[in-house]
Amino acid sequence: MIKKLLLSIATLGPIGYVRGSGTLATLSTLSVSYFLPALSCSLLVQIILLSFSLLVCVALCSYTAVHFQSTDPSQVVIDEALGSLVTFVGIPIELPYLAVGFILFRFFDISKCCGINRIETLNNGWGVMLDDVAAGILSNILLRCIFSFWS
Repeated sequence: MIKKLLLSIATLGPIGYVRGSGTLATLSTLSVSYFLPALSCSLLVQIILLSFSLLVCVALCSYTAVHFQSTDPSQVVIDEALGSLVTFVGIPIELPYLAVGFILFRFFDISKCCGINRIETLNNGWGVMLDDVAAGILSNILLRCIFSFWS
C-alpha cells in the first residue's frame, strides 16, 4: 500500500506512464501554480515549502530509482513538478507569465544547457531533482528579465 502511494506521488499518478510525461507534468503543475497565490504565502514561506519538498522528493527519487532500476526513471515526473513550481516563485500568476515560464522551463529542462547537464550526474536522487530545480531557477530569472523589459 505505501509502495503504491510513493510510486503514485513520484509519477503523479498516471502522468509518468504516458508519452510526453515531462511536458504533461509541467502543464499539470501550472494549474497548481495558478492557485498558489490564494494561499497568501510570503516569498520566504514559498521558498521554505519548496526546500522541504525538495528534500522529500530527493528521498522519493532515490526510492523510485531502486524500484525502476534506473538512476533517472522516465516515469518519475515529480522533479518536473517541483522545477515548474520554482519557475513561478515570486512571479505574477497571469497567463502571459505562465505561458512564457512554461516554455522557458521546458527549454532548460530538455536542453540541459548552462551546466544543468553536470548537475544531473549527482547521486541518490539529488541529480534527478536538482537539474529541474536549476532549470526552474534559470527560467525564473529569465522570466523576470523578459517581463521587466516589456513593462
